Amino acid sequence: LWRKKEILLALTRDDAPVRRENKIYIQSVYDHILRMNQKLKLARDILNSLSGTYMTRVSLELSVASNEVNLIMRTFAAVSTIFLPLTLISGVFGMNIRIPGQYSDPNGSNLGWFIGIMVFFVVFSI
Repeated sequence: LWRKKEILLALTRDDAPVRRENKIYIQSVYDHILRMNQKLKLARDILNSLSGTYMTRVSLELSVASNEVNLIMRTFAAVSTIFLPLTLISGVFGMNIRIPGQYSDPNGSNLGWFIGIMVFFVVFSI
């Protein structure tokens, strides 16, 4: 449209070799092109504004979804913090086999080493 506008502007000048009746028609076409350019610019501005609004809306929805996932993960972490040590204790002491060091000494002093190693691995894994 910009090139057509420039060409029509050149044809509407007084020194252009165009008849008077054609100059009126060319001026009318030039006016239509100017209006189309203005409408195009307005549509581009509206689309830019709508694009920004849409991106803001998407960002807001993503942050809400992220917050919901964070709340759920916080609940899972609390539940796992409660049940993980219980599972470890019931898994180790609920077996039908000897725990290393449990029956070798009548006082159970070797059991302390085993529990100490287990505590070390639990702390190290955290």
